[in-house]
Order: sequence, then C-alpha cells, then structure tokens
Amino acid sequence: MQRKVSPDLIEDTLQTGKMKKHGKGRVKFEKRFKQFAVICVDEITGNVIKIVTIEKKRW
Repeated sequence: MQRKVSPDLIEDTLQTGKMKKHGKGRVKFEKRFKQFAVICVDEITGNVIKIVTIEKKRW
C-alpha cells in the first residue's frame, strides 16, 4: 500500500494498461479509472518486471 495505491490496482494496470517506452531500458504502464489514473514506471529484464515508480493522478 505504498503511496495509497492498492496492489490490485497495480496488478490491473500491468495486465490491462497501455504500455509506452520510457527511456532506454524502461517502460511506462498507464491505466485510467473513473476518478484517477495509475502510472507505473518499470524495468523489464528478461521475464522479470521490476517496478521503479508508482503514481496516482486525480482527474
């Protein structure tokens, strides 16, 4: 529950969110919900996704 984002929302963002390349070795996942958006900046190395930053923005 870091930054008041539940693990379920983070998992949903990684599975069904939009993926954009962010820098050389990083990827940004973004998922919009009714009242806010969850943004995760991740590193992908092989089969492992390492979450670097989690953000929650209000509409």
